[in-house]
Amino acid sequence: LERGSLDDLALQNQRSSEDFGNDDDDDEDPTAAYSQVEDVRIAQQFIEALKNADINNGNLSPDAVDNLFNPPEYPLELDNEVNADLIECLRWCERCRREAC
Repeated sequence: LERGSLDDLALQNQRSSEDFGNDDDDDEDPTAAYSQVEDVRIAQQFIEALKNADINNGNLSPDAVDNLFNPPEYPLELDNEVNADLIECLRWCERCRREAC
C-alpha cells in the first residue's frame, strides 16, 4: 500500500478499532486511540485537554484566577496611539455586529 492512501487509512482504522477493544475499561489510556494523522491527533489532544480543563489545572497565576472570578468593574481605558490596532479591530467588530442585526 502507498503511504497516505485511503486503503492505508482504512487498514489503520481497522487496527485501531481492534486494538481499542472494549470502551467499558476506564483504566485504558485515552491516547491509545489517537490518530496516526498528525493534524487529527493534534485536534484529538486539544479536545481531550478541553474535556479535562479546570481552573486549577492550568498555568494560571493566583492573580489571574482572582481576576477571572472577580473581573474589574471599571471601564477599560485605551491609549489611541498605543492601542490603535486594537481600537480599529474593536470598531470593525462593532460594525459587523450592527450589520448582522
